[in-house]
Amino acid sequence: MKVFPDLLLRQMQYHDENNPLVNFCKRKDPFVTLDTPQVIKPAIYQCIHDYLNCPYTGILGAAYRENIILNLFIHQLATFTGAERESGDTGTRLRRADIDLLNDIKTYLDQHYLEVGSMQQLTRKFCMNSFKLKHVLKQLFSNSVMKYVDEHKMNYARTMLQQAVKRNRSGR
Repeated sequence: MKVFPDLLLRQMQYHDENNPLVNFCKRKDPFVTLDTPQVIKPAIYQCIHDYLNCPYTGILGAAYRENIILNLFIHQLATFTGAERESGDTGTRLRRADIDLLNDIKTYLDQHYLEVGSMQQLTRKFCMNSFKLKHVLKQLFSNSVMKYVDEHKMNYARTMLQQAVKRNRSGR
């Protein structure tokens, strides 16, 4: 993965000179963070998704995106140092097909969260036993399946309420 430091600096609203990330990004040449092919972890996919779909604007949006950039670096640092294996590794090894299926399930949840009513519905749709779905998704995404769906539903409800308030204000 090639990172362009000037792009990172432009994304950071405030350039705190005491921040080691800011000092590191002042270099002129791009740097390679991964020089061998790696499977992109679901947490990194989520960070990228959150960055691209930032719900905030202005200073709050800039702070939100800056935090996501820092989270991406933390995830990569954990990969490099093996810290993620120490804290989260329970000995479960997944096949590539399982990882692909779990990413498909996550994509489905991101797109169809309003239609998901139960865990049983998901296990039938994806032909996966409920234990594996619960355990592995929680391990990979740091959240239970239904909590993940509920958070999406709450964000949707919040957005609908905000839009209704804006329409009511503009309709006066």
